[in-house]
Amino acid sequence: MALKELAVGDFEEAMSVRNFVTRRFPQLSIQLYATETVIQRKYVVWGLVLAIHNMVVHQTFQHSFALLYWKGEDIGAISFGPTPITSTVLDTQAHVGVTVPPKLVGPPSSEAAHRLQPKGDDTAAIPVAANRVTVDFAYIGSNIGLETIFMTIISALSEAATRSAASRLDGPWSSQFEGWPCHFVTKPVSPTRRTPPVYEWRWLIQVLGQATEYMVGRSDYRNLQMDIKVDGVRVGMASLIDDDDGIRV
Repeated sequence: MALKELAVGDFEEAMSVRNFVTRRFPQLSIQLYATETVIQRKYVVWGLVLAIHNMVVHQTFQHSFALLYWKGEDIGAISFGPTPITSTVLDTQAHVGVTVPPKLVGPPSSEAAHRLQPKGDDTAAIPVAANRVTVDFAYIGSNIGLETIFMTIISALSEAATRSAASRLDGPWSSQFEGWPCHFVTKPVSPTRRTPPVYEWRWLIQVLGQATEYMVGRSDYRNLQMDIKVDGVRVGMASLIDDDDGIRV
């Protein structure tokens, strides 16, 4: 997942444009464009979250192109399509109408699509979950549903992106995408570990990635509990839980 990789970096970092490709679906890619040489990571994260949310809400799972605006200025764009991105995709974009910053609008004019051609050739596959992190999963309770699970994980990844990757979680933390009836909740073991390995934000991001792969691989989207280990040492626990079942971890 592009968000999983983006979430590990410095949220304020200026990053070069690039093409995100997953090993699971190598025929598809997410292409980042920029009006300048670089674009801040936080705008890319916010843009991805809003664009994906728009796809889920409107059930428009097709090749699309979203222009990114911040304070009225266009700063870049994100294209979802085949690998490699083709001119056909740029000419047949789905309309995106989101009003919260950064605002996504479309479809782009042919002039805008030409102006936003990638300014580099930084293509890399998204890495698999770190071998240091292992998660024991257990399904509990009722079915939540793919879309609700997906939006909850996206919310958690985007929020985790604002934290320093190597900093420690010192207490319970939860995330919910507004309007979707599910929470991701997590906390470190008690008593909290003070010596390595400890529960860090980068490990939480890996957990979210592994949870996505686990549920999609089984096509099973029930409430899920997670027991988290780093280097074989238990450091935390987490749950994806339907609001009707109560928030617990």
